Amino acid sequence: MSEQHLEGGCYCGAVRYRAPLPVRACFNCHCSICRRLSGAAYSPWVAVWKDRFSITRGADALTTFQVSPRARRAFCARCGTPIWGEDTEYPDAIGLLLGTIDLAHDIPPRSHTFYDSRAGWLDGEASIPRLGGVTGFEPLDKRGR
Repeated sequence: MSEQHLEGGCYCGAVRYRAPLPVRACFNCHCSICRRLSGAAYSPWVAVWKDRFSITRGADALTTFQVSPRARRAFCARCGTPIWGEDTEYPDAIGLLLGTIDLAHDIPPRSHTFYDSRAGWLDGEASIPRLGGVTGFEPLDKRGR
């Protein structure tokens, strides 16, 4: 039986990656760096083994950025999609942005990290309407259907 893998990449398709399952961890990071670099309330990450992660296409399209003394991120230079991050505190891991993984997967986040520095407006999210459907603006039930 062949080993199962995660595969994913950037929006424009220039960069592709592959990493074997199982993953090490999956979490939502609420730190200010993740908020700034994603433009969102938090970044959902999947940690995989660094020595088993590979860029399968487009390594030349990646650019890296030192975001702090201990952390570095890689982005597609063509479309701007953040692909991975690494932290010197975890030298054997690579963090992949959950939204860059292809197809459906069963990897739910198991924790919220740096939650004490979360965006203040995030707590009000549960009370606002949920919209979707064909237009994206149709009312949904409380479970999002």
